[in-house]
Amino acid sequence: MDDDEDPLARFRRLGDESPPRGPKPDTSRVYAAFEAQDKLITLDIRRTSGASHAPGYGYLLDVIYGGRFYTRFVLVFNFMTVTVKGKNLREVVQALKLRKCSYLQEFHPKLFDVPEDGKPIITSIEVVTGERAEAMNEADLESGEPQRE
Repeated sequence: MDDDEDPLARFRRLGDESPPRGPKPDTSRVYAAFEAQDKLITLDIRRTSGASHAPGYGYLLDVIYGGRFYTRFVLVFNFMTVTVKGKNLREVVQALKLRKCSYLQEFHPKLFDVPEDGKPIITSIEVVTGERAEAMNEADLESGEPQRE
């Protein structure tokens, strides 16, 4: 069978041929805390230190957030808790509640340029796979604000 008849022939060739075609990796320094899309199965949690995760939306039990400051929220999954801190996170929370958030991305100044004022920025993402009571209690607190029971 010659190359014209073999549909997989181009994958079997060795040597200095052109690299496979496909989307070019994004090497820009533009930061986006999240992206909204329809029909999602997983949420990509991109951390700058530590492991990143991609849990299924089907395992998301709760989104805990403070409706006053939108500086932090907690995602409660069957098997882990994700605490997200930052600024201007209202749009992120809304996308998560609608299950339309394709990713959460932690900001790091060595990787990204600082976003414009008023844009969402995620300064830390903490993933806890064990006890999660403390993270849940802190979800609605602004720093320095007394805890309400």
